[in-house]
Amino acid sequence: MQRLSSEHYYQLLSDAITRLDPNTRESRREAYDRARELLKEEARAASPEAPGIAEEQQALEQAILDIEIRSLLGESILRQAPTPRVIPNAAPAPGDRTKPMVQADPIAGTGPSDRAEPILAVRPMPRTGPAGRIGGGHRTKPIHRPEPLRRIQPAYRPVENPAPAVMPRHLPRRAAARKNIAKIRSRNRPVLIALIVLATLSTALAISWLLWDEVMVSLNDTPAATYAPRSSASPAATRFALAEEESRIGGDWVARGDYDRAIVAYDQAIRFNPDNAAIWVGRAFAYGRKGDSERAIKNYDEAIRLDPVNKVARANRAVALNRIGDYDRAIADIDEIIRIDPADANAWNSRCWARALSGRLPEALADCNESLRLRPDDANTLDTRGFTLLKMDRLDQTIADYNAALQLEPRLASSLHGRGIARLRRGETEGGNTDIAAAKAIHPDVAALFERYGVK
Repeated sequence: MQRLSSEHYYQLLSDAITRLDPNTRESRREAYDRARELLKEEARAASPEAPGIAEEQQALEQAILDIEIRSLLGESILRQAPTPRVIPNAAPAPGDRTKPMVQADPIAGTGPSDRAEPILAVRPMPRTGPAGRIGGGHRTKPIHRPEPLRRIQPAYRPVENPAPAVMPRHLPRRAAARKNIAKIRSRNRPVLIALIVLATLSTALAISWLLWDEVMVSLNDTPAATYAPRSSASPAATRFALAEEESRIGGDWVARGDYDRAIVAYDQAIRFNPDNAAIWVGRAFAYGRKGDSERAIKNYDEAIRLDPVNKVARANRAVALNRIGDYDRAIADIDEIIRIDPADANAWNSRCWARALSGRLPEALADCNESLRLRPDDANTLDTRGFTLLKMDRLDQTIADYNAALQLEPRLASSLHGRGIARLRRGETEGGNTDIAAAKAIHPDVAALFERYGVK
Protein backbone atom coordinates (compact mmCIF):
# COMPACT_ATOMS: atom_id res chain seq x y z
CA MET A 1 0.00 0.00 0.00
CA GLN A 2 1.54 3.30 -1.06
CA ARG A 3 1.82 5.88 1.74
CA LEU A 4 0.54 9.41 1.26
CA SER A 5 1.35 12.64 3.05
CA SER A 6 -1.20 15.07 4.40
CA GLU A 7 -0.46 17.41 1.45
CA HIS A 8 -1.69 14.78 -1.04
CA TYR A 9 -4.88 14.22 0.93
CA TYR A 10 -5.29 17.98 1.32
CA GLN A 11 -5.18 18.40 -2.47
CA LEU A 12 -7.65 15.57 -3.09
CA LEU A 13 -10.11 16.67 -0.42
CA SER A 14 -9.91 20.38 -1.23
CA ASP A 15 -10.77 19.64 -4.87
CA ALA A 16 -13.79 17.60 -3.78
CA ILE A 17 -14.90 20.21 -1.21
CA THR A 18 -14.82 23.05 -3.75
CA ARG A 19 -17.32 21.13 -5.91
CA LEU A 20 -19.88 20.79 -3.12
CA ASP A 21 -23.13 22.68 -3.67
CA PRO A 22 -24.02 23.91 -1.12
CA ASN A 23 -20.71 24.02 0.79
CA THR A 24 -21.95 23.58 4.37
CA ARG A 25 -20.47 22.00 7.45
CA GLU A 26 -22.74 18.96 7.08
CA SER A 27 -21.81 18.40 3.42
CA ARG A 28 -18.10 18.69 4.25
CA ARG A 29 -18.50 16.21 7.08
CA GLU A 30 -20.11 13.74 4.67
CA ALA A 31 -17.16 14.16 2.30
CA TYR A 32 -14.70 13.51 5.15
CA ASP A 33 -16.60 10.39 6.24
CA ARG A 34 -16.62 9.11 2.64
CA ALA A 35 -12.84 9.58 2.42
CA ARG A 36 -12.36 7.73 5.73
CA GLU A 37 -14.54 4.84 4.54
CA LEU A 38 -12.57 4.59 1.29
CA LEU A 39 -9.29 4.44 3.25
CA LYS A 40 -10.73 1.75 5.53
CA GLU A 41 -11.87 -0.32 2.55
CA GLU A 42 -8.45 -0.07 0.97
CA ALA A 43 -6.83 -1.03 4.28
CA ARG A 44 -9.09 -4.09 4.55
CA ALA A 45 -8.28 -5.07 0.97
CA ALA A 46 -4.52 -4.88 1.65
CA SER A 47 -2.59 -7.67 3.30
CA PRO A 48 -2.48 -7.64 7.15
CA GLU A 49 1.29 -7.14 7.08
CA ALA A 50 1.03 -3.97 4.95
CA PRO A 51 2.73 -1.12 6.87
CA GLY A 52 1.64 2.48 7.00
CA ILE A 53 -2.10 2.14 7.82
CA ALA A 54 -1.88 4.31 10.93
CA GLU A 55 0.27 6.90 9.14
CA GLU A 56 -2.26 7.05 6.30
CA GLN A 57 -5.06 7.69 8.78
CA GLN A 58 -3.05 10.40 10.56
CA ALA A 59 -2.28 12.08 7.22
CA LEU A 60 -5.97 12.05 6.26
CA GLU A 61 -7.05 13.53 9.60
CA GLN A 62 -4.37 16.23 9.36
CA ALA A 63 -5.63 17.17 5.88
CA ILE A 64 -9.20 17.40 7.21
CA LEU A 65 -8.00 19.64 10.05
CA ASP A 66 -6.15 21.94 7.62
CA ILE A 67 -9.25 22.32 5.43
CA GLU A 68 -11.47 23.15 8.41
CA ILE A 69 -8.95 25.74 9.67
CA ARG A 70 -8.99 27.41 6.29
CA SER A 71 -12.81 27.48 6.22
CA LEU A 72 -12.96 29.07 9.70
CA LEU A 73 -10.50 31.89 8.99
CA GLY A 74 -13.25 34.19 7.71
CA GLU A 75 -15.32 33.90 10.92
CA SER A 76 -15.03 36.50 13.70
CA ILE A 77 -13.43 35.10 16.87
CA LEU A 78 -13.95 37.97 19.23
CA ARG A 79 -16.39 40.80 19.30
CA GLN A 80 -15.13 44.27 20.01
CA ALA A 81 -16.70 45.74 23.15
CA PRO A 82 -18.24 49.20 22.86
CA THR A 83 -16.16 52.11 24.09
CA PRO A 84 -17.23 53.13 27.62
CA ARG A 85 -18.51 56.66 28.09
CA VAL A 86 -16.83 58.80 30.68
CA ILE A 87 -19.37 60.92 32.62
CA PRO A 88 -17.98 63.77 34.75
CA ASN A 89 -19.06 63.22 38.34
CA ALA A 90 -19.19 66.83 39.45
CA ALA A 91 -21.93 69.32 40.17
CA PRO A 92 -21.99 72.72 38.42
CA ALA A 93 -20.27 75.69 40.03
CA PRO A 94 -22.40 77.93 42.33
CA GLY A 95 -22.15 80.89 40.00
CA ASP A 96 -23.20 79.01 36.87
CA ARG A 97 -26.90 79.73 36.80
CA THR A 98 -27.57 79.04 33.15
CA LYS A 99 -24.69 76.79 32.08
CA PRO A 100 -26.09 73.71 30.34
CA MET A 101 -24.76 70.33 31.48
CA VAL A 102 -24.88 67.03 29.57
CA GLN A 103 -26.06 64.13 31.68
CA ALA A 104 -25.70 60.60 30.25
CA ASP A 105 -28.48 58.10 30.23
CA PRO A 106 -27.07 54.88 31.80
CA ILE A 107 -29.39 52.75 29.69
CA ALA A 108 -28.46 54.32 26.33
CA GLY A 109 -25.78 52.86 24.10
CA THR A 110 -22.43 54.34 23.19
CA GLY A 111 -22.77 54.72 19.42
CA PRO A 112 -23.14 57.98 17.58
CA SER A 113 -26.90 57.50 17.28
CA ASP A 114 -27.30 56.71 21.03
CA ARG A 115 -25.98 60.00 22.51
CA ALA A 116 -27.92 61.13 25.53
CA GLU A 117 -29.89 64.34 25.01
CA PRO A 118 -28.35 67.32 26.88
CA ILE A 119 -30.41 68.55 29.81
CA LEU A 120 -30.30 72.29 30.61
CA ALA A 121 -29.60 72.78 34.34
CA VAL A 122 -30.62 76.23 35.68
CA ARG A 123 -29.57 76.97 39.23
CA PRO A 124 -31.95 79.27 41.25
CA MET A 125 -31.04 82.82 42.37
CA PRO A 126 -29.90 83.30 45.99
CA ARG A 127 -32.68 84.27 48.36
CA THR A 128 -32.90 87.89 49.61
CA GLY A 129 -33.93 89.22 53.03
CA PRO A 130 -36.98 91.30 53.83
CA ALA A 131 -35.23 94.64 53.25
CA GLY A 132 -33.59 93.57 50.06
CA ARG A 133 -30.54 92.28 51.86
CA ILE A 134 -28.63 89.54 50.24
CA GLY A 135 -27.54 87.14 52.87
CA GLY A 136 -28.19 89.69 55.67
CA GLY A 137 -25.81 92.38 54.33
CA HIS A 138 -26.39 96.09 53.40
CA ARG A 139 -29.72 97.32 52.18
CA THR A 140 -29.72 97.37 48.48
CA LYS A 141 -32.18 98.03 45.75
CA PRO A 142 -33.25 95.08 43.73
CA ILE A 143 -31.27 94.95 40.55
CA HIS A 144 -33.26 93.78 37.63
CA ARG A 145 -30.97 92.31 35.03
CA PRO A 146 -32.60 91.09 31.91
CA GLU A 147 -32.06 87.43 31.22
CA PRO A 148 -29.87 86.85 28.16
CA LEU A 149 -31.85 85.77 25.17
CA ARG A 150 -31.17 82.17 24.34
CA ARG A 151 -32.90 79.71 22.13
CA ILE A 152 -33.97 76.56 23.89
CA GLN A 153 -34.31 73.56 21.65
CA PRO A 154 -37.45 71.45 22.02
CA ALA A 155 -35.34 68.52 23.15
CA TYR A 156 -34.08 70.54 26.17
CA ARG A 157 -36.03 70.71 29.41
CA PRO A 158 -35.21 72.92 32.42
CA VAL A 159 -34.28 71.15 35.63
CA GLU A 160 -34.25 73.11 38.89
CA ASN A 161 -32.10 70.77 40.96
CA PRO A 162 -30.14 68.47 38.67
CA ALA A 163 -28.80 65.36 40.25
CA PRO A 164 -25.04 64.80 40.00
CA ALA A 165 -23.96 62.52 37.17
CA VAL A 166 -23.11 59.01 38.31
CA MET A 167 -21.10 56.50 36.25
CA PRO A 168 -23.19 53.40 35.52
CA ARG A 169 -22.06 50.20 37.16
CA HIS A 170 -21.65 48.31 33.91
CA LEU A 171 -19.07 50.74 32.44
CA PRO A 172 -16.13 49.67 34.66
CA ARG A 173 -16.89 46.03 33.80
CA ARG A 174 -16.85 46.89 30.09
CA ALA A 175 -13.52 48.68 30.45
CA ALA A 176 -12.02 45.67 32.21
CA ALA A 177 -13.39 43.30 29.54
CA ARG A 178 -11.91 45.50 26.83
CA LYS A 179 -8.50 45.35 28.46
CA ASN A 180 -8.69 41.57 28.70
CA ILE A 181 -9.65 41.32 25.02
CA ALA A 182 -6.71 43.52 24.07
CA LYS A 183 -4.37 41.24 26.03
CA ILE A 184 -5.76 38.14 24.34
CA ARG A 185 -5.42 39.72 20.91
CA SER A 186 -1.83 40.78 21.50
CA ARG A 187 -1.00 37.28 22.76
CA ASN A 188 -2.67 35.45 19.84
CA ARG A 189 -1.71 37.85 17.04
CA PRO A 190 1.37 35.83 15.91
CA VAL A 191 -0.73 32.65 15.74
CA LEU A 192 -3.42 34.35 13.65
CA ILE A 193 -0.82 35.81 11.28
CA ALA A 194 0.75 32.38 10.85
CA LEU A 195 -2.64 30.80 10.10
CA ILE A 196 -3.46 33.49 7.53
CA VAL A 197 -0.09 33.02 5.79
CA LEU A 198 -0.56 29.24 5.78
CA ALA A 199 -4.07 29.52 4.32
CA THR A 200 -2.86 31.93 1.63
CA LEU A 201 -0.04 29.61 0.58
CA SER A 202 -2.36 26.59 0.57
CA THR A 203 -4.90 28.42 -1.59
CA ALA A 204 -2.20 29.50 -4.04
CA LEU A 205 -0.90 25.93 -4.32
CA ALA A 206 -4.41 24.57 -4.87
CA ILE A 207 -5.15 27.12 -7.61
CA SER A 208 -1.85 26.43 -9.36
CA TRP A 209 -2.54 22.68 -9.21
CA LEU A 210 -6.00 23.15 -10.73
CA LEU A 211 -4.83 25.41 -13.54
CA TRP A 212 -1.62 23.56 -14.46
CA ASP A 213 -3.17 21.26 -17.08
CA GLU A 214 -5.10 24.11 -18.72
CA VAL A 215 -1.93 26.19 -18.97
CA MET A 216 0.00 23.32 -20.54
CA VAL A 217 -2.82 22.63 -22.99
CA SER A 218 -2.97 26.26 -24.08
CA LEU A 219 0.82 26.39 -24.51
CA ASN A 220 1.24 23.12 -26.36
CA ASP A 221 -2.21 22.63 -27.96
CA THR A 222 -2.30 18.97 -26.92
CA PRO A 223 -5.01 17.01 -25.04
CA ALA A 224 -4.92 17.25 -21.29
CA ALA A 225 -4.70 13.45 -21.04
CA THR A 226 -1.06 13.55 -22.24
CA TYR A 227 -0.03 15.03 -18.89
CA ALA A 228 0.03 12.77 -15.87
CA PRO A 229 -2.51 13.94 -13.26
CA ARG A 230 -1.19 14.89 -9.84
CA SER A 231 -3.43 12.33 -8.24
CA SER A 232 -1.47 9.49 -9.87
CA ALA A 233 0.38 8.92 -6.60
CA SER A 234 -2.86 8.39 -4.68
CA PRO A 235 -4.33 4.94 -4.01
CA ALA A 236 -6.21 3.55 -6.99
CA ALA A 237 -9.45 2.97 -5.12
CA THR A 238 -9.62 6.54 -3.81
CA ARG A 239 -8.72 8.02 -7.19
CA PHE A 240 -11.31 5.99 -9.09
CA ALA A 241 -14.00 6.73 -6.51
CA LEU A 242 -13.37 10.47 -6.78
CA ALA A 243 -13.49 10.21 -10.58
CA GLU A 244 -16.86 8.46 -10.45
CA GLU A 245 -18.22 11.09 -8.06
CA GLU A 246 -17.13 13.98 -10.30
CA SER A 247 -18.56 12.20 -13.35
CA ARG A 248 -21.89 11.80 -11.56
CA ILE A 249 -21.88 15.52 -10.72
CA GLY A 250 -21.18 16.32 -14.37
CA GLY A 251 -24.13 14.21 -15.46
CA ASP A 252 -26.40 16.05 -13.02
CA TRP A 253 -25.33 19.42 -14.45
CA VAL A 254 -26.01 18.17 -17.99
CA ALA A 255 -29.51 17.14 -16.93
CA ARG A 256 -30.06 20.65 -15.55
CA GLY A 257 -28.80 22.26 -18.75
CA ASP A 258 -25.73 23.92 -17.16
CA TYR A 259 -23.10 22.62 -19.58
CA ASP A 260 -20.26 24.87 -18.36
CA ARG A 261 -20.40 23.43 -14.84
CA ALA A 262 -20.76 19.96 -16.30
CA ILE A 263 -17.54 20.43 -18.29
CA VAL A 264 -15.71 21.58 -15.14
CA ALA A 265 -16.85 18.47 -13.27
CA TYR A 266 -15.81 16.18 -16.14
CA ASP A 267 -12.41 17.92 -16.22
CA GLN A 268 -11.90 16.95 -12.58
CA ALA A 269 -13.02 13.38 -13.26
CA ILE A 270 -10.56 13.05 -16.15
CA ARG A 271 -7.71 14.26 -13.92
CA PHE A 272 -8.50 11.53 -11.42
CA ASN A 273 -8.98 8.79 -14.04
CA PRO A 274 -7.95 9.71 -17.60
CA ASP A 275 -8.38 6.13 -18.86
CA ASN A 276 -12.17 5.98 -18.43
CA ALA A 277 -13.80 6.26 -21.87
CA ALA A 278 -17.25 6.96 -20.40
CA ILE A 279 -16.00 10.18 -18.78
CA TRP A 280 -14.63 11.39 -22.11
CA VAL A 281 -17.99 10.60 -23.73
CA GLY A 282 -19.79 12.64 -21.05
CA ARG A 283 -17.60 15.69 -21.56
CA ALA A 284 -17.93 15.35 -25.35
CA PHE A 285 -21.73 15.25 -25.02
CA ALA A 286 -21.65 18.45 -22.90
CA TYR A 287 -19.52 20.19 -25.55
CA GLY A 288 -21.96 19.03 -28.24
CA ARG A 289 -24.97 20.37 -26.37
CA LYS A 290 -23.12 23.64 -25.88
CA GLY A 291 -22.64 23.87 -29.69
CA ASP A 292 -18.86 23.28 -29.75
CA SER A 293 -18.75 20.40 -32.25
CA GLU A 294 -14.97 20.56 -32.76
CA ARG A 295 -14.16 19.94 -29.10
CA ALA A 296 -16.89 17.34 -28.90
CA ILE A 297 -15.28 15.42 -31.78
CA LYS A 298 -11.84 15.56 -30.10
CA ASN A 299 -13.27 14.13 -26.88
CA TYR A 300 -15.08 11.38 -28.82
CA ASP A 301 -11.79 10.59 -30.58
CA GLU A 302 -10.10 10.04 -27.20
CA ALA A 303 -13.00 7.90 -25.95
CA ILE A 304 -12.85 5.70 -29.08
CA ARG A 305 -9.08 5.40 -28.71
CA LEU A 306 -9.59 4.05 -25.20
CA ASP A 307 -12.59 1.86 -26.18
CA PRO A 308 -12.75 1.12 -29.93
CA VAL A 309 -16.05 -0.81 -29.67
CA ASN A 310 -17.89 1.94 -27.79
CA LYS A 311 -21.08 2.29 -29.84
CA VAL A 312 -22.29 5.39 -28.00
CA ALA A 313 -19.07 7.28 -28.71
CA ARG A 314 -19.16 6.37 -32.41
CA ALA A 315 -22.85 7.21 -32.83
CA ASN A 316 -22.49 10.59 -31.10
CA ARG A 317 -19.35 11.39 -33.06
CA ALA A 318 -21.28 10.67 -36.27
CA VAL A 319 -23.91 13.21 -35.18
CA ALA A 320 -21.22 15.84 -34.51
CA LEU A 321 -19.56 15.08 -37.88
CA ASN A 322 -22.90 15.55 -39.64
CA ARG A 323 -23.21 18.97 -38.04
CA ILE A 324 -19.91 20.16 -39.51
CA GLY A 325 -20.62 18.51 -42.91
CA ASP A 326 -18.04 15.69 -42.68
CA TYR A 327 -20.47 13.04 -43.95
CA ASP A 328 -17.85 10.50 -45.06
CA ARG A 329 -16.37 10.16 -41.56
CA ALA A 330 -19.86 10.00 -40.08
CA ILE A 331 -20.82 7.16 -42.44
CA ALA A 332 -17.58 5.35 -41.57
CA ASP A 333 -18.41 5.50 -37.84
CA ILE A 334 -21.89 4.10 -38.46
CA ASP A 335 -20.45 1.36 -40.70
CA GLU A 336 -18.34 0.24 -37.75
CA ILE A 337 -21.39 0.19 -35.46
CA ILE A 338 -23.33 -1.94 -37.95
CA ARG A 339 -20.34 -4.27 -38.24
CA ILE A 340 -20.30 -4.68 -34.44
CA ASP A 341 -24.11 -5.04 -34.14
CA PRO A 342 -25.97 -5.63 -37.44
CA ALA A 343 -29.35 -5.66 -35.63
CA ASP A 344 -29.01 -2.10 -34.33
CA ALA A 345 -31.98 -0.27 -35.89
CA ASN A 346 -30.70 3.12 -34.66
CA ALA A 347 -27.45 2.63 -36.57
CA TRP A 348 -29.32 1.89 -39.83
CA ASN A 349 -31.46 5.01 -39.31
CA SER A 350 -28.35 7.13 -38.60
CA ARG A 351 -26.63 5.94 -41.75
CA CYS A 352 -29.81 6.65 -43.75
CA TRP A 353 -29.74 10.22 -42.45
CA ALA A 354 -26.03 10.73 -43.18
CA ARG A 355 -26.36 9.33 -46.71
CA ALA A 356 -29.44 11.49 -47.37
CA LEU A 357 -27.51 14.59 -46.30
CA SER A 358 -24.56 13.62 -48.52
CA GLY A 359 -26.82 13.10 -51.55
CA ARG A 360 -26.58 9.29 -51.74
CA LEU A 361 -30.36 8.97 -51.80
CA PRO A 362 -30.94 5.38 -53.11
CA GLU A 363 -28.52 3.96 -50.53
CA ALA A 364 -30.13 6.10 -47.84
CA LEU A 365 -33.59 4.78 -48.75
CA ALA A 366 -32.33 1.20 -48.48
CA ASP A 367 -30.92 1.90 -45.00
CA CYS A 368 -34.22 3.40 -43.82
CA ASN A 369 -36.12 0.38 -45.11
CA GLU A 370 -33.79 -1.95 -43.21
CA SER A 371 -34.22 0.10 -40.01
CA LEU A 372 -38.02 -0.08 -40.32
CA ARG A 373 -37.79 -3.83 -40.94
CA LEU A 374 -35.88 -4.24 -37.67
CA ARG A 375 -38.12 -1.80 -35.78
CA PRO A 376 -41.46 -0.99 -37.46
CA ASP A 377 -43.56 2.04 -36.60
CA ASP A 378 -40.63 4.17 -35.39
CA ALA A 379 -41.43 7.89 -35.74
CA ASN A 380 -37.82 9.02 -36.16
CA THR A 381 -37.08 6.49 -38.90
CA LEU A 382 -40.31 7.38 -40.73
CA ASP A 383 -39.32 11.05 -40.50
CA THR A 384 -35.85 10.24 -41.94
CA ARG A 385 -37.32 8.24 -44.82
CA GLY A 386 -39.84 11.02 -45.49
CA PHE A 387 -36.96 13.50 -45.73
CA THR A 388 -35.11 11.18 -48.14
CA LEU A 389 -38.22 10.80 -50.33
CA LEU A 390 -38.73 14.59 -50.26
CA LYS A 391 -35.22 15.11 -51.62
CA MET A 392 -36.04 12.49 -54.30
CA ASP A 393 -39.24 14.50 -55.08
CA ARG A 394 -41.52 11.50 -54.52
CA LEU A 395 -44.21 13.64 -52.91
CA ASP A 396 -47.01 11.10 -52.37
CA GLN A 397 -44.72 8.69 -50.52
CA THR A 398 -43.20 11.63 -48.61
CA ILE A 399 -46.59 12.76 -47.32
CA ALA A 400 -47.52 9.17 -46.43
CA ASP A 401 -44.37 8.71 -44.30
CA TYR A 402 -44.80 12.08 -42.61
CA ASN A 403 -48.45 11.28 -41.84
CA ALA A 404 -47.41 7.99 -40.24
CA ALA A 405 -44.72 9.74 -38.16
CA LEU A 406 -47.14 12.42 -36.98
CA GLN A 407 -49.67 9.80 -35.92
CA LEU A 408 -46.99 8.43 -33.56
CA GLU A 409 -45.62 11.86 -32.49
CA PRO A 410 -48.03 14.71 -33.33
CA ARG A 411 -45.54 17.45 -32.29
CA LEU A 412 -42.62 16.30 -34.47
CA ALA A 413 -41.62 19.64 -36.01
CA SER A 414 -39.46 18.19 -38.81
CA SER A 415 -42.32 16.02 -40.05
CA LEU A 416 -44.76 18.95 -40.01
CA HIS A 417 -42.36 21.18 -41.92
CA GLY A 418 -41.45 18.47 -44.43
CA ARG A 419 -45.11 17.67 -45.07
CA GLY A 420 -45.83 21.38 -45.53
CA ILE A 421 -43.10 21.65 -48.19
CA ALA A 422 -44.44 18.57 -49.98
CA ARG A 423 -47.98 19.99 -49.97
CA LEU A 424 -46.76 23.31 -51.35
CA ARG A 425 -44.99 21.46 -54.15
CA ARG A 426 -48.22 19.66 -54.96
CA GLY A 427 -50.12 22.95 -55.05
CA GLU A 428 -51.89 22.60 -51.68
CA THR A 429 -51.08 26.12 -50.56
CA GLU A 430 -53.40 26.36 -47.58
CA GLY A 431 -52.48 22.98 -46.10
CA GLY A 432 -48.78 23.53 -46.72
CA ASN A 433 -48.73 26.92 -45.01
CA THR A 434 -50.69 25.52 -42.07
CA ASP A 435 -48.14 22.72 -41.55
CA ILE A 436 -45.18 25.09 -41.82
CA ALA A 437 -46.71 27.53 -39.30
CA ALA A 438 -47.38 24.69 -36.84
CA ALA A 439 -43.78 23.47 -37.24
CA LYS A 440 -42.36 26.95 -36.55
CA ALA A 441 -44.52 27.27 -33.45
CA ILE A 442 -42.89 24.11 -32.08
CA HIS A 443 -39.34 24.75 -33.38
CA PRO A 444 -38.68 28.32 -34.59
CA ASP A 445 -35.44 27.33 -36.42
CA VAL A 446 -36.84 24.37 -38.35
CA ALA A 447 -36.95 26.26 -41.66
CA ALA A 448 -33.29 27.29 -41.32
CA LEU A 449 -32.33 23.67 -40.66
CA PHE A 450 -34.11 22.44 -43.79
CA GLU A 451 -32.42 25.13 -45.87
CA ARG A 452 -29.06 24.05 -44.50
CA TYR A 453 -29.88 20.50 -45.55
CA GLY A 454 -30.70 21.70 -49.06
CA VAL A 455 -34.52 21.60 -48.89
CA LYS A 456 -36.61 24.74 -49.37
